[in-house]
Amino acid sequence: MSDDDTPPGSDPEHPISSLDRRWQAVGERRAHLVTADNPAIAHDYLVEHRGRLKLRFSEDGPPATVLWRLRYVPDRLVLPRHALDTYMTHLAATPWPLPEAAV
Repeated sequence: MSDDDTPPGSDPEHPISSLDRRWQAVGERRAHLVTADNPAIAHDYLVEHRGRLKLRFSEDGPPATVLWRLRYVPDRLVLPRHALDTYMTHLAATPWPLPEAAV
């Protein structure tokens, strides 16, 4: 196995960084965004998904309710609601520290 094939973090001399872990978590969440073929590809239409989730801005803080809305005009693919719900569930399970907390 060449150096280029070594998975991040598997080499004790080059451990995985916290930034690498965050990007890895983003990739794992995005893996739930499984698309489907557009059932009405010959038509222009608007898709809208709405929801509410509770996000924690610190591990021990109270959750805040966030209202979200996703609107798009599909092309070849659509995002089924169940895939978006799974993504949002994983998103809500992640603590989201405020940038001001880093000061």
